Amino acid sequence: MAEPTCERCGVVLPAGAKFCPNCAFPTSAPPAEERKVVTVVFVDVVGSTQLSAQIDPERYREVITAYYREVSDELESLRGRAYNFAGDAVVGVFGIPTTHDDDALRAIRAGLALLERVERVGERLGLPLPLRVRIGINTGSVAIGTEGSEQGLLFGATVNLAARLQQAADPGSVLVSDRTWLLTQAQVEYGERREVRAKGFDEVAIAWPVIALAPGTTRRTIPFVDRKRELRLLNDTFEGALETSRAHLVSLLGEPGIGKSRVAEEFLDGLPDGTKVMIGRASPYEEDVTFAPLAQMLLHELGERDDAPADELLARVHELAEQCCPADHVAETTSQLGLALGIGDDDRRTGERRSRVAEIRAGMLALLEGLSHRGPVVLVFEDAHLAQPSMLDVIEGIVREGKRTPVLVLCVARYDLLDERPEWGGGLGDSLSLYLEPMGLDDATLLAREASEGLDEATAERVARHAGGNPFFIVETTGMLRHIDKDHLPSESGPTPGDLLPPTVQAVIASRIDHLPAAARDLVRKASVFARSTFDLSELALIAEPSPKVLELLEDEELLLRDDERSDTWRFRHGLVRDVAYESLPKRERQRLHLRVANELARDEATAARYPRSIAYHLERAAVAALDLDPRSRELADRAVEALLHAGDLALDASDALAASDLYSRALAVSGPRRTWGAREAAILSHLGEARYWLGSFESGATALERALELAPEDAKIRSQAARFLGDIELSIRGNRERAGELFDQALGAAR
Repeated sequence: MAEPTCERCGVVLPAGAKFCPNCAFPTSAPPAEERKVVTVVFVDVVGSTQLSAQIDPERYREVITAYYREVSDELESLRGRAYNFAGDAVVGVFGIPTTHDDDALRAIRAGLALLERVERVGERLGLPLPLRVRIGINTGSVAIGTEGSEQGLLFGATVNLAARLQQAADPGSVLVSDRTWLLTQAQVEYGERREVRAKGFDEVAIAWPVIALAPGTTRRTIPFVDRKRELRLLNDTFEGALETSRAHLVSLLGEPGIGKSRVAEEFLDGLPDGTKVMIGRASPYEEDVTFAPLAQMLLHELGERDDAPADELLARVHELAEQCCPADHVAETTSQLGLALGIGDDDRRTGERRSRVAEIRAGMLALLEGLSHRGPVVLVFEDAHLAQPSMLDVIEGIVREGKRTPVLVLCVARYDLLDERPEWGGGLGDSLSLYLEPMGLDDATLLAREASEGLDEATAERVARHAGGNPFFIVETTGMLRHIDKDHLPSESGPTPGDLLPPTVQAVIASRIDHLPAAARDLVRKASVFARSTFDLSELALIAEPSPKVLELLEDEELLLRDDERSDTWRFRHGLVRDVAYESLPKRERQRLHLRVANELARDEATAARYPRSIAYHLERAAVAALDLDPRSRELADRAVEALLHAGDLALDASDALAASDLYSRALAVSGPRRTWGAREAAILSHLGEARYWLGSFESGATALERALELAPEDAKIRSQAARFLGDIELSIRGNRERAGELFDQALGAAR
């Protein structure tokens, strides 16, 4: 475990210190409050002042007591709780202490029931006026106090907006926020959309009046999709690649959680013995992001780690090439594959990107041709929608030029791939795109039964319907059933529309995390601070104690998975699990954890040189949290800007213009208000303009370069760079020779 560090500044603390010697922050600061997504129900009696004026005070007290009891009983019957009583108002909460995936729906059910229950109280007591309520419901994030007078208190605008919605509701009605509507629109019938100008809120709040729970006839049906069809097409394409000895491309596309990875896994499990399978995953957070999937494939084939010495890796690549390639091609193939591992000519500029792509493609083709002599070969690119354009060029090139190579290339991706590259696979004769749709009820019910290992048919069907045929949602829901009473399952209310997937899945995952023991909850939340969904135990040990028992529990709960090849490497079962876990971390805790990791990675020059992007990421996230808590606090933000600028410069020097553009843009995002920008931001803008120039984004590049010249007109270094690339854009793109000449003169003078 790492040495204790200050939660505010990250300095290592001396043994027994009560205050940080650097910033005087107390070392025994109160534990961070919990951060959760809850649904708040705000109930208020209509006309209570008029009623209290017409009956005796003691009788009015009895009325309010009976009203409190009815509200509390109804909330508790649906696993909610009465959080606060104030006069004739009651605040109820769903999601405390434990989140359920359908908390928003439970809140609406409670609200509708209370409209009738409270009115019956008035009738039973023979009151001179009808006893009616108006109800506001809102779903959102809150911070929960954990100590002293703050114990159990809710902090945040979520409660306030529920109160404002209650005030805007008509007597005897329920009015919900836009987020609550998003979570329940398939299960609830709503009236026309309303705009509420809520006091204290800058923006107009969108609200929806509840009419009733949706009847069975309003359920939306979904097309029946048999997953065996996709498997059959995959197998047929695999057989076609073998029969024709040509490379084939299959793109497996679908929305998040629809089961793309599961279909791919089932296909791989059914391949004949002797098939060589190479898997790589695209990620925006790798140090060398462009060809990271190929690097992963090669490292796995070599049995080496990514931090192995370059000369050792190159020697192993040479051995592999000797086994697969003709003797006269070994040296060339070794050099080409080395480029995919980031080993080779470090002075290459982005202008030679096509040459580098061609060399890497040639090296992979030579390797695949050699491997195919021993048996079938399958390449799998997971999360291909995150792949860089150069990586996608290599994939298409392998398929286009692999005319004598029997290999199947399988790309697993979200629909985002087609948004970014509409022509994907076009022009390739041996290309097939498979679109995964929601599962039909029979298949979804069967999946629910198998995933739960013994769920009865009726309950499995209810789960399948509630999940809307999304396999990920089904598996997550059945996993939750280990811990809750099956009588409290969501009612059978029809499939969930696709646009509700993110908040609904968040609710399910949050519920599963909430049901974990405290140590497991703490570990999975802390692990979420890492940029990738994969981490190793040495990284985790920087901020937590990775107990083997807790890790085994999280593996049993299917939240974390152990790497098959490396026992000390773990990953989140799904990126959404990591996202939800991170969202539950209080921002002060996020700041502390990110800062600790960044400081540990920057402790010595060698480690800092290996992980510049990781250091920049953690400082950036720490800075974002710090600015949210105190916009005046710029210390961490300034560190983050410098780290992002440094990482961007390294990426640009390595000809990775896309990564450089991203890093520079993120640096500007934490640089503070535009009105405060100066020479530092001008330098970032100048580099950003160059990166966009190399990417061919000339107009956006010109905007950045022009702004750089405006901010620092006297800075020779900035002027030489910005004017040079802006001049090229003016000449080559805009055709303005006179303006280009002026800019080139400026650049030349500044350079001299």
